Amino acid sequence: TLKFPPGSFTDGVQSALERLKAEGYNVVSARNTFQEGAIYKGVNCNVISPEGQVFELQFHTEASFEMNYVTHGDYEILRNPAASLEDRRDAFDRIKEAAGQLTNPPGVETIGTIQPNPIRP
Repeated sequence: TLKFPPGSFTDGVQSALERLKAEGYNVVSARNTFQEGAIYKGVNCNVISPEGQVFELQFHTEASFEMNYVTHGDYEILRNPAASLEDRRDAFDRIKEAAGQLTNPPGVETIGTIQPNPIRP
């Protein structure tokens, strides 16, 4: 996870991804969930290292990182098929309310689909 202040978030994400690409990492995909109504706020990327190691890289503001930490218990309830439907709905509502309190970083909507590097043999 990399965290950037809201005012430099967009430039920070783009710079970090460009640096990874320049060093031979393949950014396979990026998902920007700083969207209206989303219950998770962040940018998640799937990356392959030059040695072939696959990993996920998450980008957050301090507030989005904290929100995910605070709501993790509700997230576990939400994804637990053994939890009652009522408990899962309540967990979803709490997460959605917390996510709705966040302000998106300026320019974050410009972080869209990331073009992967060609995969090297």
